[in-house]
Amino acid sequence: MEKLFGVPLPTLMFVLSGIFIVTMLIVIAMALRNPVMLKLGIRPISRRPGMTALIIIGVMLSTIIISAAFGTADTLSYSIRDIGINGLGTIDEIVISARAQEGDQFGQSFISMERYEEIRDDLAGDDRIDGIMPQFTQNVPAVNPTEDLSEGQLNLLGIDPSLLGGFGGMKLASGGAADLQGLRSNETFINEDASEELDLQSGGELEIYVEDGTERFAVKGVLEDGGFAGISPTMIISLERAQEMFDRSGQITSIIISNRGDQLTGNELSDEVTKDLRVKFTDRETASRLKDLLNDDVFLKALELERDTAVGDDKKEELTKLLTGIRAPDLTDDLVAVLADVEISEDVQNILDSDDMRDIQREATTLFSELAEMNVLDIKNDILRGAEQAGTAISVFFLTFSTFSIASGILLIFLIFVLLAGARKSEMGMARAVGAKRRNLIEMFVFEGTAYALVSAAIGVLLGLAVSALMVGTLNSIFSSFEDDFTLQLHFTLPTIVVSYCLGMIITFATVGISAYRVSYLNIVAAVRNLPENLVPVDPPGFLSRLLDVVKGIFRPFLFLWRALRFLIRRDFVPAVLHVIFALVWLTLIVWVVDILIQLFKLVWPYLLQGWLLFVIGAGLTTASVLVPPLERAALFGGGVSLALAGIGLSARAFLARGDMSPALLDRIVFTTTGIAILVFWALPSSILETLLGDIVDDLQGDVDIMFVSGIAMVGAAVWTVMYNADLILQGLHFITSRLRQLRPVLVTAIAYPLSSKFRTGLTLAMFALVIFTLTVMSVLTDTFGTQFVETRVATGGWDIEGSVNFTTPIDDIRSEINGIDNVDISSFEAIGGYTQIPMQVREIEADDQEWNGLRFLAADDGYLESSEYDFKLIADGYGSTTEDVFEAMRDDPSLVVISGSLLSDTQGEQGEQISRVFHEVGYDDESMSPIEIELREPNTRVETTLTVIGVIDRVHDTGFVGLGMIGSKTAVDEIAPFPIPITTYRFRVNDLDKSKDIARNIERAFLENGMQTVVLEEVLKENLAALRGFFRLFTGFMALGLFVGIAALGVVSTRAVVERRQQIGMLRAVGYRRGMIQLSFLIESSFVAVLGIIIGTVLGLVLSYNAVIDIRDEEGLDTIQYAIPWIQMIVILGVTYFFSLLATYIPARQASKVYPAEALRYE
Repeated sequence: MEKLFGVPLPTLMFVLSGIFIVTMLIVIAMALRNPVMLKLGIRPISRRPGMTALIIIGVMLSTIIISAAFGTADTLSYSIRDIGINGLGTIDEIVISARAQEGDQFGQSFISMERYEEIRDDLAGDDRIDGIMPQFTQNVPAVNPTEDLSEGQLNLLGIDPSLLGGFGGMKLASGGAADLQGLRSNETFINEDASEELDLQSGGELEIYVEDGTERFAVKGVLEDGGFAGISPTMIISLERAQEMFDRSGQITSIIISNRGDQLTGNELSDEVTKDLRVKFTDRETASRLKDLLNDDVFLKALELERDTAVGDDKKEELTKLLTGIRAPDLTDDLVAVLADVEISEDVQNILDSDDMRDIQREATTLFSELAEMNVLDIKNDILRGAEQAGTAISVFFLTFSTFSIASGILLIFLIFVLLAGARKSEMGMARAVGAKRRNLIEMFVFEGTAYALVSAAIGVLLGLAVSALMVGTLNSIFSSFEDDFTLQLHFTLPTIVVSYCLGMIITFATVGISAYRVSYLNIVAAVRNLPENLVPVDPPGFLSRLLDVVKGIFRPFLFLWRALRFLIRRDFVPAVLHVIFALVWLTLIVWVVDILIQLFKLVWPYLLQGWLLFVIGAGLTTASVLVPPLERAALFGGGVSLALAGIGLSARAFLARGDMSPALLDRIVFTTTGIAILVFWALPSSILETLLGDIVDDLQGDVDIMFVSGIAMVGAAVWTVMYNADLILQGLHFITSRLRQLRPVLVTAIAYPLSSKFRTGLTLAMFALVIFTLTVMSVLTDTFGTQFVETRVATGGWDIEGSVNFTTPIDDIRSEINGIDNVDISSFEAIGGYTQIPMQVREIEADDQEWNGLRFLAADDGYLESSEYDFKLIADGYGSTTEDVFEAMRDDPSLVVISGSLLSDTQGEQGEQISRVFHEVGYDDESMSPIEIELREPNTRVETTLTVIGVIDRVHDTGFVGLGMIGSKTAVDEIAPFPIPITTYRFRVNDLDKSKDIARNIERAFLENGMQTVVLEEVLKENLAALRGFFRLFTGFMALGLFVGIAALGVVSTRAVVERRQQIGMLRAVGYRRGMIQLSFLIESSFVAVLGIIIGTVLGLVLSYNAVIDIRDEEGLDTIQYAIPWIQMIVILGVTYFFSLLATYIPARQASKVYPAEALRYE
């Protein structure tokens, strides 16, 4: 992983390391300046090792989560890079033909040897290139006749062995160099993957099937995977033999180029080599005309918007080059290279697809088709970029899903230091009484917190990497279920480890600093006498004082320098140096900005408490989320409403406080009402909100962020409501336990204490509830979406088996072929149909948006159209009312097509890319539809044809391999395709489902010569769902790390309670409490907090997950989705949580039960 949140990881490492070093220098300077506070701060660490260990465990949990996420991302990124680098070897660029020519075939174009020789001679003097190879590739069916094993898609590769020197040669799997120079016409080398698939070794015999018959080869040796040998089953023969076999004399399929250097360092030259090659293969006159055409104000403005919203630095850099080149007075090589980039040309043409640039778009399409003779694929760079994107995506994904756990960890750190402050209240009061200042108390806690942070962050990183190793093992087991060749290799980099440590350390240190600042506000008399008090001062600083603090924050570095100068004048060098260091720290901007933000927050804090400012902020966020398109997020809208409701409650409290109502009753009414209002808002289903608010919420977009915001809001409101009605809970327990004479005093005492400490109990409840909330939501979603919604035949449109054949050896008439096969009986099938999936472009003729959209066109034969059983959500007027009516019309008129329901909404592609809605004239939930005229375009030739959409397939079939596609007659695309299109995929419906496996196996054997590969569709669906469940459970397990936060919190609270209530325990023992009753009291106290947190998190999680499932069902139109609660999984999670909560409390409870009354009642 090289980047995180768009920032290069080495840069992030240096920045965080710098902050860490500066922070430590400040702490060291503070220690040198005041060694007494240093001793007071670190003294408790060695005095109470048990408490120290518990604190370290609690503090390190956030670091574990961060380190585990980064470690997993590192491993994934490295593994993909390793596969890419080893798979390509020294291959850096691939050159293929950019233009469809006569003689090309389906899925493949060719380059003449004469043109290759010209290119080779032209590049001969380029010292950046040390290898260039003509290559001929085809996929062929292959068989090991001895073992009767087959491979339907064996990659046949023809190369010139005399040119391998520039590529570093090839190696045998057994060791040593492979000699391809003496390769005979009937000999071949195979790679390790082919050897394993076909059980072939050196000396074995291999048969392949081509259009003209069978070819036999003797295996001369087994090559190491990678480079020309590839990582999929591959055989290598001489170039001349391959051309002869396929009657392609004097033709090749691609040109392979190796840059100077090894398989990794050669990639450093890829950018400039790719640029120069694209310039060579581009017609400059055409590029100049294209430059002049695109130098249009409307287009340039649209291009600037595209660049500003582009994802990824590489894409932004390329679009910037395009903008600069178009505006430049002369045609530059940079512009030529960018225009020749296939991805950039597609972006340009998509931008041009608008009414005000229609004329430019037509001419640009023609010019782009004439622009480049060859396409240069920067293949290795693309793979490395993909690896980086995957690593970044997985780290962001894990961190996003673990946000609750990290937030709970921060709350735990805050709680720990609040408890420590409570334990040392008398000590701090006496220190203040003898002259210590508030900053001295802050220093004391900072020293102690820093000691904890240094150790806990280091342990957290190590344990996080161990968790990452477990996750990688789990991922490998998931991958192995559907991809044998991909295995994650555990790998951690130094920047990742350093960033994890520094980030964990900084989070801990920041939380400690805030906690220390908060607890430093104490009343000296109350602290010395150990009386309860409010930590927040009764009379906060006035407005002018707070405004002056803001001004000081703005000029803080200069104030430090001024003070340093004053100390220097007085020859007080140590403080002078310290203030210079402080000034330099602030000038790093990060600390300076944080300081200013803190002062601004302190300035507005009283107005936030009054409520009106909070309401204004909430209303502003809500309005912005509705009116500003980039901010149309459901999370922002909901967060704004929540803040506005809280603002209304606080404003009502400030207004009613002027009356005679008691503060306690006022707080209960206001805060309970506010909490319930927020809960009701988030609990309302989207359908009700849409009914109440109409178009206001229609365009709001939701993602993972909605779960985070809703969780914080709902859990916060619930805890808020519970804690301000704590006495009602206590009264209820009085009533319930009135007849339990022996248990009643224990219960009442156990519950009264946590309810009297609202702050710490609220924090602990929030920690537990947040994590349980997340786990509940994830568990329900896993069980709901990890199961098959409908029967296999419904999902697949009535088909049971799928078979794919090699496009070079198609089957002319599969029914007649089956009739002549002994082990396959035609009567075993109810139906047989075939199709070929072809990438096409489409747009509606009458739509306002005339942009071309890519989709998969399923070009079907009559058998497929006649026998498919897809359910239709909508059927166009005039085309019947049943599936049979629609497909009969399509067979009679090839210009009629139907579309997948997924094309009627924004969605994601197979690689996670965002795909905008394709069709706008009809909605998925419409009652009826009219026929829609569309234009279909072949991407390479740009030839268009007009078709009519007459139906929308139900989205229930998206899991049956029809999503994001269009179904039509093969005849419709035969006319616009540049070459004949064979049927490559067949579907079979069998009479006896129990015999599906045997029939699939027999079909595969019968059509070995055609490369037939069959799968039972039910098994495919089950494997996909199993993998999905595995991923969901992995994420659930990762988020379950947050449970340790809540458990650790209970342990810390219970341990602190033993010390804090020592005299109370003594008095209870003195009035008759036995040891068992004391121990039971502590366990019940812990149980009360844990059970209450579990109930809040579970109930709120079930409410949100129910709304999420219903919303997805309504939005996607999948009525078959049923809300499901995994009761067994939930009971196990909650039961284990409760058990470990009791376990964390058991030791403190046992310790409390051993307190002797006389010893406890002595004055200390």
